[in-house]
Amino acid sequence: MADIGKLLLRLSLGFIFIYFGLQQLLFQEDWLQLIPEYFLNFIADLNIEVNDILRSKIIFINGVFLIFLGLGFIGGIYMRFLSFLGTIYLLNLSFFSLNLFKIEGVTTLGLAFSCLALFFLGNDSFCLKE
Repeated sequence: MADIGKLLLRLSLGFIFIYFGLQQLLFQEDWLQLIPEYFLNFIADLNIEVNDILRSKIIFINGVFLIFLGLGFIGGIYMRFLSFLGTIYLLNLSFFSLNLFKIEGVTTLGLAFSCLALFFLGNDSFCLKE
């Protein structure tokens, strides 16, 4: 029974990551204004010109990352590593990119702790690879 709970948690997180990854690939213009200012400042400090093409590439790379993360969750591949990566990504998003005291920040924080729970729960019998 516990394995079914882990499987459901893995699948739900995987579908959420894939959904948002696809949204970023298909509707990049809707996501351009959501790139954190601190990240753009960091890029500008590296003497890289920040323009719309670079912003689109950042959204594209992030979308691909989310899709691979989601596929890994669904397949059950390297779950501890991926859940750790997902936790760090979502905590960063929750604390630095979104307002933690608004609905988006709280929701993202809940997803981060779901990833963290999966990290501590470990693999289930349906995982493809440890």
